[in-house]
Amino acid sequence: MSPVQAFHDVQPKQVYVTGERRLDDHEVRSARGGHGDVGRCQSVYGTIKHHLARLDDFWMFEVLNCLVAMCSLIFVVVILAFYRNKPRPQWPLHISINSLLSIFTAILKASLLVPVEKGICQLKWLWFRRPRALSDMEDFDNASRGPWGSLLFLLQARQSRHRPLASLGAVITIGALAIDPFSQQILRFKPCIRLQDGGVAVIPRTNNYTGGAILSRPGYAALDPRMTAAITLGALAAPSNEGALLNFQCQTGNCTFPSDNQAVFSTLGMCSACREVSDRIQTNASAEYPPVYYIANFHNETGSVGLITPHPTNPYMQTPHTMFWPKKNMSFVPGYDELFTFEAIMLNVDAGCDVMQSTTCPKHPWAVECSWYPCVKTYSAAISNYTLNETLLDSIPLRKTNASAIEVTTTPGLSWSLATDRVLRNGTWRRCQVSEKYSNQTQVAISRQKTLQLEPNSPTSWYEPDCVWELGYLPALALNQFFSRSLNESTLQSANSDTVRLSGSDMSKALYRNGTANLDSVQKFAKAVEDAMTVRMRQSGDGSQTGYTFGSVMESQTCVEVQWRWIAFPASLVLLSIVFLCLTAARAIATDTGRGAWRSSSLAAYFHGLDICLLPNAVDRQSEMLHEAKSLKVTLSESTRRLQIVDTRRDLSP
Repeated sequence: MSPVQAFHDVQPKQVYVTGERRLDDHEVRSARGGHGDVGRCQSVYGTIKHHLARLDDFWMFEVLNCLVAMCSLIFVVVILAFYRNKPRPQWPLHISINSLLSIFTAILKASLLVPVEKGICQLKWLWFRRPRALSDMEDFDNASRGPWGSLLFLLQARQSRHRPLASLGAVITIGALAIDPFSQQILRFKPCIRLQDGGVAVIPRTNNYTGGAILSRPGYAALDPRMTAAITLGALAAPSNEGALLNFQCQTGNCTFPSDNQAVFSTLGMCSACREVSDRIQTNASAEYPPVYYIANFHNETGSVGLITPHPTNPYMQTPHTMFWPKKNMSFVPGYDELFTFEAIMLNVDAGCDVMQSTTCPKHPWAVECSWYPCVKTYSAAISNYTLNETLLDSIPLRKTNASAIEVTTTPGLSWSLATDRVLRNGTWRRCQVSEKYSNQTQVAISRQKTLQLEPNSPTSWYEPDCVWELGYLPALALNQFFSRSLNESTLQSANSDTVRLSGSDMSKALYRNGTANLDSVQKFAKAVEDAMTVRMRQSGDGSQTGYTFGSVMESQTCVEVQWRWIAFPASLVLLSIVFLCLTAARAIATDTGRGAWRSSSLAAYFHGLDICLLPNAVDRQSEMLHEAKSLKVTLSESTRRLQIVDTRRDLSP
């Protein structure tokens, strides 16, 4: 017999006489429930309530609340993991992810507190299995009602040591207050760059440049005015980046391109190379006149710098000083086949001298040689804030199609070409297909030197068109002649050896830099001109292999950032509530009161704390107490100078 059953005597059921047989009270109540459909509906409803009440006897609703809390936590974690570092979702009815998080956090909080509240109430009944102060019942009830009561419960240090499980429940109740602020810290929003659906980015590139010039008369070609303007701009006002000269397409100003080991695309372009040749400088210095300097392979002193023709008697009538003298030349460097080469000798001011006082500054001769040649350039590329940023990764020189030719002005039809073994297609390196016969894929005839085949009877390989690169004869001739007019013997002269106030072409002045030119500055000059030509070639390329590099458009969005450390606290409370429920239920079962599971029911005090004469039956389950309470009529009345709950039931017979 359980401790509860030991409290009471079992009373027989009340019965009623109906003429033929005796009816118990349950049958009487059933008979009074109504007739027909109404009675059946009430019977079904009563059956459902009865079964739900029976489930409540075995902690089922508390277990269900724990499951709801766990599912809410899992749902929050899944949602956060799914949208982490992704754009903020746009849901119907303007529901935000913050709102969804708040809703499920509220469900989690409410669900985890239910088993804690019920568990504390059950521990109250277990606490009174031994003689305890009646005020303890009030303490347990207050602790089950909210954080304030739980705090007071914990502050009773003397008794808290003896009821650790109930104290754990109080701690969980208080800790639940922090769930809301902790959950608000889980989500943060940050700006991010994401792919735009349907957006396309475009950068120009080309395999061929065979236009861009017209043959004005035999042996003379006029350069495209746009190329002329580009070269002049590059020489005089070089942009910081080649991409600043290009016409590209990127709607949002932020675009990316597919790449292979950073390589995005290859294109036909122009390259440059410069070297110092001061070791070739010679002088005809004499004791009577200032020295004159020249480069040996200019063959004569007409390519000289210094005081060219001194006046025999009046120094103010002497010929102006020549400070800078460039001349077209051939370098014959084996690493590339130049399109145009020039040498320049100049008088530079000595280091530490103010160029504004250059007439009195000591000066020294210096010489440099530069070449431009066509090449295949491979770039990495990205567009950020409407600025195209390209980085040159590699370059391969093109070769003269006629290997025996000396220069384009002396060899009609001379072009530069090259067949490469691999090519970038959509940002991926692919091996070029080579065949011994012409086919739809391999359409371009290539010689053993990997240039365009000029002799049909010679050994020939056939390449795919996008693996072949060419600078045509007309633009090559026009470029060579343009540089000849701009740099060949385009001298700078001044009076009294002044390096600032000079007469001569602007391009020569840009090279001379007021008498401060050095190898680095000349290389930057050549690079700026090279970039300008490359840009114009890319934008005005021709042939079937002129096209674009396509990329993805990125747009600025607001992305979800998850701070996982803040979810640890709500998760720990869910875990503690489950542990608390398990320990409480186990303890109740171990003490043989688990089947009662009264928890927060107020009926237990009436059924087991009132005079025995009020009890119709000995009951200990909550569902049974609820069932019996429906037929038990009580009132709070004053008798024997005290308030007492007394039975006011009346005969239920008609």
